[in-house]
Amino acid sequence: MSEKLLGRHWPRQAASVLVSAVLVVASAHAESASNQQYNIPAGSLAAALNRLAETSNLLLVYDASITEGLKSKGLSGSFTPEAALQRLLVNSGLVYRLVEDGTVIIEKQKSLPAKSKPVDNQPDKHRRQAPQTKTETLETVTVSDQVTSDTRGIYTVSRTTTATKRDTPIMETPVSIQTVTQQVIQDRKVTRVEKAVENVSGVYTNVGSGGLSDTFNVRGFRSFDIYRNGMRLQAANSTVGKRETANLDRIEVLKGPASLLYGRIETGGMVNMVTKQPLEEAFYAVEQQFASFDTYRTTVDATGPVTEDKSLLYRVNMAYESSDSFRDYVDGQRVFVAPVLTWRISDQDELSFEMEYLGTKSVPDMGTTAIGNRPAAIPRERNLGENGTQSEGDDIVLGYNWKHQFNDKWKLNHRFNAEYTQQSDSMNVLPWGVLPDGNFTAGGASANGNLQRFVFGLRNNRSHTYSSDINLSGHFDTHGIEHAMLFGGDYYDFWNAGEQYDSSMIAVPCDDNPSFSGFPGINMFDPQHRSCGSVAAFDPNIYGFSPGTGDDYEVNQRTFGIYAQDQIKLPYNIHLLGGMRYDWAEADNIDHLYGGVGNGRWGRVKPRAGIVWQPIQQVSLYGNYMENFGVSNSGVVGAGSGGYSAPPEESHQWEAGIKTEWLDGRLTTNLALFQITKSNLSVGCGARCWQTLGKVRNEGLELDVSGELLPGWKMIGSYAYIDSEIIGGANDGNRLSNVPRNGGSLWSTYEIQSGDLQGLKFGAGVVARSQREGAPDNSYQLPGYATVNLLTSYAWKVGNSKLITQLNVDNLLDKTYYLDADDASNMPWAPRINFGMPRSFIGSVRLEF
Repeated sequence: MSEKLLGRHWPRQAASVLVSAVLVVASAHAESASNQQYNIPAGSLAAALNRLAETSNLLLVYDASITEGLKSKGLSGSFTPEAALQRLLVNSGLVYRLVEDGTVIIEKQKSLPAKSKPVDNQPDKHRRQAPQTKTETLETVTVSDQVTSDTRGIYTVSRTTTATKRDTPIMETPVSIQTVTQQVIQDRKVTRVEKAVENVSGVYTNVGSGGLSDTFNVRGFRSFDIYRNGMRLQAANSTVGKRETANLDRIEVLKGPASLLYGRIETGGMVNMVTKQPLEEAFYAVEQQFASFDTYRTTVDATGPVTEDKSLLYRVNMAYESSDSFRDYVDGQRVFVAPVLTWRISDQDELSFEMEYLGTKSVPDMGTTAIGNRPAAIPRERNLGENGTQSEGDDIVLGYNWKHQFNDKWKLNHRFNAEYTQQSDSMNVLPWGVLPDGNFTAGGASANGNLQRFVFGLRNNRSHTYSSDINLSGHFDTHGIEHAMLFGGDYYDFWNAGEQYDSSMIAVPCDDNPSFSGFPGINMFDPQHRSCGSVAAFDPNIYGFSPGTGDDYEVNQRTFGIYAQDQIKLPYNIHLLGGMRYDWAEADNIDHLYGGVGNGRWGRVKPRAGIVWQPIQQVSLYGNYMENFGVSNSGVVGAGSGGYSAPPEESHQWEAGIKTEWLDGRLTTNLALFQITKSNLSVGCGARCWQTLGKVRNEGLELDVSGELLPGWKMIGSYAYIDSEIIGGANDGNRLSNVPRNGGSLWSTYEIQSGDLQGLKFGAGVVARSQREGAPDNSYQLPGYATVNLLTSYAWKVGNSKLITQLNVDNLLDKTYYLDADDASNMPWAPRINFGMPRSFIGSVRLEF
């Protein structure tokens, strides 16, 4: 019999007896424990199993009818045959069992075995008991349809927990959510989150705090926060360094105001980093990168079982980086360690302990400024600050995640995080304003390039954040209607305090150069950097700074919320989502330096609703309405007159869209139309001064595409059109800053699948942004740009290991461009505009074993 797959053209009675995939080799049992290289394209599950049988020398027996209509995301990488089978069966609802002669029987999962623990978030987990006799079969292995925790080899995923806090197929989720997988991160050599989210529609980079924090613009609204496994990490006041990507499996971007599940969240959406979790199969990877501007980076990833019964698993990710910069005086070092330990206490309980440590030494980069309505025409390497500035910080995250499975319908999950940061600056020199010819003290602007400068620094800046989320989820039927319920509560406590100094407090003795507020200016076109005695040894205590005498600040924000959500499956493939949340928020702000003390207490009830209709399996039409509530990042409003806490920011969104799965599920798309209206948005009005705009309305269209077009040909692309308008106040009718009307990206790779050049990969992409406003008053603009990026890599087997060499070129055409303008600097007349990276090369050698 020449056919490997039988049953599709046979009666169902005969199909249950005949094998669908057969390939028997005498050495199959001996080889089944060793790793093999797989390149199985996405497509039908039956075709993927056929390819697996050919490659692994496995005998697979199953009724072909059980795979009808089922799809596979494919497989790429080095795995044992059994681990490869488990990955192919994820999300299929199928289970397998091994018999003593090496035959694999695949069948439908009828119910959760009484003594079998659900496999949670681990696509390659397996459990089986030793056979009692030679003819007795092993325990059935349940391959749970959970969200994958390992996205190597794929560009798209089919399920997510970020959108609903439950494992839900994306096609049944009435919101826009996009994923940047681990494979995209590897292919693009992403070391900072900002580079990863270039691949998502409507998400743009804001440099933030001189490049020391992750700040994003999502659907036109700036977000100071980033999420880690669904838990918020504050970035607005605790700026120790950008988040590390060495331990990330993927990045998920949830669009729109989702405060129902996450409490105080920014209006445009959330960027959620999903970390790598321990695997049952031992896996190790070491990578060395060599990049332009004397950048060197080493990463290590190790995971596997600690105990023989695999009840205790571990994973450790580490990274060390040393770098200079294309910018004068800028360099840095980073050390990162992230261990995870998972303990399977019983069939019902699992507990994971996590820790992250990030230590940084870096130089804040305050960028350039504007002359007239455009960025000043100076070389991009020119630094308008002074040598000797530095910021040092430490960030520690501790947490646990406990899961308890009551039965096959109900489970309890509790996650807790604690984050501690400390940071100090030696001195930051900031652009202050461009002045008339020969004058560093008066107002106005001139093309002459004379620039006021300002000194600002933090001492003993420290913060702690405690966040906790507990939820109960389950499912039940009422008169044939399926319900998936979620009940939960969360608590968030952020505290930040320290001492600040600036040149309005300090008379810095320099030469006879005219100065503003105690610090000398500079000419942008003919810079003469000043020693100021010794800027590198700058000590504010020497120049009149006196800790504890009116220069300290303290911020404390606390929120508590309870929520309920129901996902309902109705006839005719209609899915409903509805929920309510009650939030209580408190904010206490003290700013002695500028005379502001503010306190606020607020409570709100907010709804969330959505609907999905799948007229056919490959198409989902969806819509949603959401409301949002959260404490402002800005703290005290007003300066010198007591001030008050900024009122909470509130918003609502309407959205409609269509999701599709093309090419038998290998390629997914999401097209969304949205409108978001936000009130009480805070913007800068002066030194430590904030003002609230009336309302801001952003509306537009987004398109995201990701997946595999042909075997070996993967791509991820995005486009966003955003119409932004400030409603009311002095800036009525203006666009919000840093929001391009048009923006998009495209990244595509092709890997040769067979022959002598198998493992050779090529890739190319483009990132484009149209013109953006630099400030809410629309007084200057940042020009649009497009950058081209390239990739080539080659992977081959060395014994049971895999060696990958790779070369990336970013900004191939060496385009001079500007990432953003820091309009949150509190000084609209002193914009800080940040340059993008020039042409750069990244070479890497990676060993996986």
